[in-house]
Amino acid sequence: MFGILTMVPQNSKRIKELTGQYFHRDEVMLYHADSKQTLFDILSKEHVDLALISNRNIPDAEMIDIVQTMQIRYGRTLIVVITRQEDRELAMKLYRLGMDEWITRPYDALEISLRCRAMLRRTKDQAAGNLRIGDVSVDYDRFEVKTDGRVIHFAKKEFLLLHLLLSNPEKVFTKAELMERVWGYDSDSDEATVAVHVGRIRKKLGAPSALEIVPVRGVGYKAVIRQDPRQ
Repeated sequence: MFGILTMVPQNSKRIKELTGQYFHRDEVMLYHADSKQTLFDILSKEHVDLALISNRNIPDAEMIDIVQTMQIRYGRTLIVVITRQEDRELAMKLYRLGMDEWITRPYDALEISLRCRAMLRRTKDQAAGNLRIGDVSVDYDRFEVKTDGRVIHFAKKEFLLLHLLLSNPEKVFTKAELMERVWGYDSDSDEATVAVHVGRIRKKLGAPSALEIVPVRGVGYKAVIRQDPRQ
């Protein structure tokens, strides 16, 4: 069962339609927050896989703080923000801070339910378990990466990209495949984003002896796993 938290105006007809018709209670545990404080109270106490937040009546600075704080404290929770089409500049800032999806008003309740389910399904598919390769451990349950016992902070998309590559050693992923698996079809990001994130991953990992994320010229990337020389 998935946990979904909504922070939207309670009189929203489309959200009532969404939660009443398309999120069935036998597969989704629904929570509702009417303020930032309530949002973080729920996140601290309950298992929430996805948060659907409308920026209506929320100042941009507060919306930025919400997304930034969620990314730091609750990195596993997917963040979907509903804004106006003209809030594109705000959306770009939120994407950089860790927002996973941007939906513009007016929107269709069925479309939102399908897009949210697709995101949750991708995340579930990526949760293939915890990995340990040489001195690097990737703990999906905690959204945590360690090397030589030292915790390294990875942004959500960096973590998901690393986990996907390490879960499929020697498999060559095209940039388009990585975009679809990690960012989704509807993302406003482009394939150059993949290269930026891979660069950040390699810089943060340093030079572990047992693995390397390598480019495949003209195609994409793959993870190369080597025998740990200490074994």
